Formats: sequence, structure tokens, C-alpha cells
Amino acid sequence: MARPNAPRTIGKETNLAERVQYEREQRGWTYDALAKRMTEAGCSIDKSAIYKIEKGSPPRRITVDELVALARVFETSVEELLTPVELLRQDRAKELIAEMDNAVISARDGAGALTVALTEFYRLAATDPDLHEYVELHQFAPGPGKVELDPDDPGLTPVGRAFSLLLEAAFEQARAEAAEQVDESEEARR
Repeated sequence: MARPNAPRTIGKETNLAERVQYEREQRGWTYDALAKRMTEAGCSIDKSAIYKIEKGSPPRRITVDELVALARVFETSVEELLTPVELLRQDRAKELIAEMDNAVISARDGAGALTVALTEFYRLAATDPDLHEYVELHQFAPGPGKVELDPDDPGLTPVGRAFSLLLEAAFEQARAEAAEQVDESEEARR
């Protein structure tokens, strides 16, 4: 009489099954589409086998050949394919946080540079009407490729509306700083 097999430790197999499903879904592939790609990669597998890998309880075991072909089809390494989906999501969350931090820094720096340039423009505009007219026609006139600063635009997202309000505030701050600089300059001449 045959001895029963020892219970399997399915933690890694479950992680791999979840990862296969994750990678397949990220690409918008059906079971059949993945099966075809696996066959093209030299490892014939049926779509029902992929279903059993992802949904079986316990998951269908993956052979070494299938693991290598899955890595090839998903354009990753075997080691990477064995990384649990939770870690991928955490890594992606960290990347998004870094991207947002960089965007905030860029926006802050850009807003500062915009305020400096606008202040200089309004200061010069107070003393040089031709320059003011030139910039108004070339920078602020409506037209293709021009940035619209209408926070009341119903098509704006809440972030877009907030950004428009931020730009309006930068314009107001620049106008006030320029007026103050012009007043100080005129007082100094007296």
C-alpha cells in the first residue's frame, strides 16, 4: 500500500499563483492568451492548466520549464516572478510616493520661479508700457498652446482647480511685490 504524501507547504506556490494572475491581468491577457504565449515560448500549456495554477486549491504545481517560460513571457526573471504581489504593490506605492514628492518639489520650485519672473515682469511693466504690451500679447493672449487660468472651468479636476487658484495667487503676489518695489524705487529717487 502506498504511503500518503506529506502535506505540501503551499505558501510559495500560492505566492507564485497570485503573481501569475497579477502579471496576466496587468497585461489584459485571458487564460487562452497566456497559454498561447507560453506555447510560443516553447512550453506548451493549456488554458485550463493556467486557471488551475491561479484558482486551484491548492494551486496546480508549476514545473521548472513552465516557471522559466512564464518569466520569459512576462519579460522578467524567475527570481522576480517569485516575488509576492504584496511586495510589488508596496514597491509601487514607494515609487508613487517618490514621484509625488518630486512633483511637489518641482511645483514648489516652479511656483517660486514663476513668482520671481512675474514680479520682474510687473515691475518692468510699470516703467515700460511697450514691454508690458509685448508680454501681454505673447504670453497672456488666448490661443493654441496657451495655459488657461480659469478655476471656474467645470472641466477641471479638483487638483486642476487648486492649481489654477495657486497660479492666480502667484500672479497676485507678483503684482503686489512689483508695486511695492516700484513704490520703494520712486521713494528712493525723491
